[in-house]
Amino acid sequence: MLGVKQPSDMASRSSVIAPGTETGDRPVLTWKWVQPKRQYRLGRFLACCIEDQAIQLAAAKSIGTRQTLVDVRKVYIASPKATGEERAIFIANTLREYVAEFGGRYPNISICISGPETAYRTLEMPALSRRELAAALVFEAKRNLPFPVEQSVFDYRTIQESTDKGSNGIKVALLAATGRLLTENLAPFDQLNLEVEHVYHVQDVIGQMLRNIRRFSEAKSYAVLNVKQDTTEISFYAGSNLEFTHLSNIGSAFLARRSDPTVFEYFSESLAGELQNSLDYYTGQFSTEFSSQVYIYGDLAYSDDLVNMLTDRFGFSFMRFPIGGISCTGSSREECQSTLPVCLPATAAALCTARLANLLPPNRKNQLRIRHINRLGIVAALLLGLALITGWIMQRMSVTSAQERLGASSRQLEIYRGSEAYAAYSRIKQQIAVDQSYLEKIRQSPSFLGLSLKELSRLTPSSIRLSDLDYNASQPNQNLELRGEVRSTTVPPEIILAEYVEALTSSPFYADITVKRHVKRRVGDQFRLEFELTAKATV
Repeated sequence: MLGVKQPSDMASRSSVIAPGTETGDRPVLTWKWVQPKRQYRLGRFLACCIEDQAIQLAAAKSIGTRQTLVDVRKVYIASPKATGEERAIFIANTLREYVAEFGGRYPNISICISGPETAYRTLEMPALSRRELAAALVFEAKRNLPFPVEQSVFDYRTIQESTDKGSNGIKVALLAATGRLLTENLAPFDQLNLEVEHVYHVQDVIGQMLRNIRRFSEAKSYAVLNVKQDTTEISFYAGSNLEFTHLSNIGSAFLARRSDPTVFEYFSESLAGELQNSLDYYTGQFSTEFSSQVYIYGDLAYSDDLVNMLTDRFGFSFMRFPIGGISCTGSSREECQSTLPVCLPATAAALCTARLANLLPPNRKNQLRIRHINRLGIVAALLLGLALITGWIMQRMSVTSAQERLGASSRQLEIYRGSEAYAAYSRIKQQIAVDQSYLEKIRQSPSFLGLSLKELSRLTPSSIRLSDLDYNASQPNQNLELRGEVRSTTVPPEIILAEYVEALTSSPFYADITVKRHVKRRVGDQFRLEFELTAKATV
């Protein structure tokens, strides 16, 4: 039986380093989880996970937040002795057939990677701007990654924030992978001219699948186990957030080297020891109370003997990863239940709507961003063209409708012109025109006397009574004489007469107003002022 590793040895081989406990006078902060943002998706989404002996494939279709699993399968590489070229040809052919069958026109393709050439680190950082944080993480990556930063690709996302007043600390999940591993996984897609849009870390994306478990809670801790051919991956989650993962060198190949009937007993005891070591380290570092449920995925998830022996040796309950509320089409529910736990990484990537870290190389990210902008530009141009065409069609229909109404009105007008009513209308219109012409001819221009009388009636107040008006056209000056009488009981008649003279002077009809004579006398309770005016009529 393999020896059980001590926590210190195990920690040096882990794919994550837990944040250390605070020491000295540094205050212990209170943290809250920051869930990744969800994104709305539309179209076909394919995911692939290339392993040593098999290829995991999954296809899903998305409309908004609704995800439906279309197909999930695991294709085994038949010949273990195949050369690298033969293996590459087999993988490329498998991907080509799968994309042709389930990809549709523009599939969104993602891949999953894991293993010793990947890393997951949790780092405590001050709250910085996005640019400052990215620059600081370059320095932290050089300190914490187990391989050179220059030969790797890394990305990050904020997973926790401090809730203490006056504190602005955050915890960041730093994910990384070697350039060699990424090149190896991206090569088949480059050969087929397929665009990969996302590279997930397997343990990171599987955490999102935990949300589909019945009675899932962010307050609970979960453990997930995958036994591969040469390694075993043990991961612990706080809700759907990965906290710790351990990579052990115990794999299913251990069973092939044993011919003893007790092979499963040896294997289960060794695996139980690794699990216990990992659990002790996890609970010690994270001070977390762990539940008694461990979910198994991968090829050995269907070995009832292994599951039962682990349960007996470990005392915890082991069970196949449940599919929960995942909607499946294109295959029966039973087929989905039997295949999904074997292809859990690919399924999780195909159904993932969370914005997780993307380990795609930076140059590919930039190219992808440019392609997305170009596609959005094309879509915007198409929408604009469609709007213009629609507007033109609507305007054309409006013009056609107006022309039809005009044609109908013209036809109705022609019918009306041939009717008796139109003939009568024409006769009346002609008679009205003759009468108007006659009235214009007999109309006389207004005389000076008429205009003068209108002006005097407008200017003369009620307290003045005019008795005579003489107009002598032969006199060039003072050709108009006015005689009258001012009657007033309150205002002196002289003032009324003076105002009257001023009114006549301001009129364009008269000029050179002169008072030739005025006589004032009292009659009863009022004064009367007889006057005689001369003026020059200007019209």
